[in-house]
Amino acid sequence: AVHAAFNLSNMTARVGIIGMSEVGISLLRLLETQRHALKSNFDLDIQVCMLCPKSDSERILSLKNDTESGTQSITIGAYEAVTRRTEVPGEKTKAVFADEEQVAMLSNGGLRICFDTLFRKECTFHAIFDCTNDEAAGQYHADWLRAGIDVITANNRGLSGPKKQREDIKEAEKANGKRHAWYMREVTVAGGLPVISTLRSL
Repeated sequence: AVHAAFNLSNMTARVGIIGMSEVGISLLRLLETQRHALKSNFDLDIQVCMLCPKSDSERILSLKNDTESGTQSITIGAYEAVTRRTEVPGEKTKAVFADEEQVAMLSNGGLRICFDTLFRKECTFHAIFDCTNDEAAGQYHADWLRAGIDVITANNRGLSGPKKQREDIKEAEKANGKRHAWYMREVTVAGGLPVISTLRSL
């Protein structure tokens, strides 16, 4: 969906990230630093609207003012501002600007509320980056795909799980016909080499 947006204009992509380990934090930083360039060059505004620190986290981060015309996106500073409030007293933390504390908030529900937090009917493109290697997150891949959310995953637990789960993901990829969501799992194959797309194009 993100790639398709490059051919259109004034598009918004709502993004969620599962797993705020080193990979998730690096991804969030990348999306933040490239947001202006993508908007200027491709008329594509990528808004990070949801973060789930771990697949077993009961609380997720979401935008405080998440409206149809909203332009905010969760940044590294906003993430640190919210997580700082829950850290052990006495731990050293980075300085955070006051306005960053107003961007995001914590909500209870964990992975169960990721879809409701991320999805908006007025937005054409939605994507979840699964940066974990957890079975709990992999169990939601089919549900997200079926709901029209693209899944970009470094987590192979979805496809290496039970046969029923693998088949469910495969069926969910085709659930909406030509408007189906994309399951982008190439980073789980051969060290990230484009094996799957190459074979499909033969």
